Amino acid sequence: MMRVLGLGLVLIFGCSSKKEAPASTTPKPQITHFQAVSVAGLTAEQQSGFVKLVNDEICPCNCPQSFAACLDTCKPATLLARWIIERLKEGVPMELMAPALSQEINSGFSSNPQIIDLEGFSSKGSVKAPFTVIEFADFECAHCKTTAQSLDAFLKKYPKEIRLVYKHFPLEAHPFAKGAGLAAEAAGMQGKFWPMHQALFESNTPLDGPQIMALAQKIGLNPARFKQDLSNSKVIARVEHSLREGQLLGITGTPALFFNGRPYYLSTDIKGLELRLAMEKARAQATCDKL
Repeated sequence: MMRVLGLGLVLIFGCSSKKEAPASTTPKPQITHFQAVSVAGLTAEQQSGFVKLVNDEICPCNCPQSFAACLDTCKPATLLARWIIERLKEGVPMELMAPALSQEINSGFSSNPQIIDLEGFSSKGSVKAPFTVIEFADFECAHCKTTAQSLDAFLKKYPKEIRLVYKHFPLEAHPFAKGAGLAAEAAGMQGKFWPMHQALFESNTPLDGPQIMALAQKIGLNPARFKQDLSNSKVIARVEHSLREGQLLGITGTPALFFNGRPYYLSTDIKGLELRLAMEKARAQATCDKL
C-alpha cells in the first residue's frame, strides 16, 4: 500500500554569501539499552536492525528526539517498539517492515488528521465509538478481501470502541471494480450494503453484470429496483466522489486505512489493527516526559 500525503518543497532563491558549515563526520552515539522493552530472544542481526531503526527514526510522540531516545517515555513508542520486537521474533525481516514503519511513524500516527467526508457512506459499529476506521477499498482487490475479514474480527472484538466506514477506491487495473462499488451502493438503497459487501468479496466469479445480478438475487434484493438504482445519480456520485477524495488524499493503492483521519501503514491483520488502537488510546500519554 503506497500513499503520499504531501511533499514538502524547499525553494532556495539567489545565492548566499554565508559559508556553509562542513557536515559533521562524527556519528551520533546510538542508544542500545531500553527500560521499557527487552530485545532478549532476538538474534544479534535482529537486535542490530532494531537498534538502527529506532535510532534512525523520529519519536512517534513528536518529541524533538529520536524514537530510541523517547522509547522509554512515550507510551505509543513503547507499544510500537514491543510490536516490532514480536514481529521480529515471528521471523518477519526488518527490511520488509522498515519502510511501512517509517511511513507509520512519519506520516501516519504522528500526522495531522485529514478531514474525510463520511456523509451518506455505509458504516457499522457504534456511532458513539471514540475511534472511526475509514477504509478505501476495491472489491476486486485480493488484499482488500483479506483486510475485510480482519476488520470484521476487529469490530466484533471492540464493538463499542470502533466504527467502520467503507469508501470506494476502484482501481483502473480492475475492470469490474467500479461496477461492484455501484452494486454495493445500489444494494444500500434497499438497506443491504453490508450483505452485498460480503457477497462481492466472497465471489469467486468475475464481478461482471450477470454475476452482480446473481448476487443481488442471492441476498434477496428487489431485482427491478436494484437494476434501476445501479444508474441512480446519487449512487454514481457517491462512488465517484469517494474515488476523487481518495486521490486528493494521495491514495494510490488499496486497502487504505485511516484511524480518526490519520493514515495507517502497518499490517492489516488483527495484531496490527490492535496495535494502532492501543497507540490511539495512549495518544493522551504521548509525552516527552518520563512515564
